[in-house]
Amino acid sequence: MNLCFMRRPGGITAPVFGSMADCINYKNQIGTLYHLECFVLVSVQVESGTERRYAKIKFRNPQGSWVAGWIEFNGGGVNYWDDNAQAYVNGNPRYKVMLTTNIYNGSKGKVATLNPGDYVYTRPGNAPVGATEEDWLKCFAYKKDGVYKEPGITLFVDTQIKHGSTKPHVRGNW
Repeated sequence: MNLCFMRRPGGITAPVFGSMADCINYKNQIGTLYHLECFVLVSVQVESGTERRYAKIKFRNPQGSWVAGWIEFNGGGVNYWDDNAQAYVNGNPRYKVMLTTNIYNGSKGKVATLNPGDYVYTRPGNAPVGATEEDWLKCFAYKKDGVYKEPGITLFVDTQIKHGSTKPHVRGNW
């Protein structure tokens, strides 16, 4: 599972459906992804006998719940976080903390509170999320109050996209 966002300027939206079959047939729309809205990409599947691809995602629906849905995945504006980092430091993607959030170890123990202007660092490749906390970005280091810390353990930063998918607490260059 990887963090993504939708890039569709000009008011173009992406409908989200309840199942892959519903997505293929354009029925049972359960939500909409808007320009710069964040979500988690769970998997991609190809429709049998065609070249059309569909993605299972987790997103915040219109009622504010974190739910699964399906979107067309044929190059229609899906952007991976790792392709849009705020900067790259020694080849590692860096993301800026926009709103106060926490960073945790793999056992969900709080390591630090990060404030706006702090940074988190991930390894190159997709922006993976936690197995149980699907909006926590896996990282290996952070910079708090100008001090770089790399504790040598797997870390996770809470992006808060489950609670506000258009205003993540950590973001890249978008």
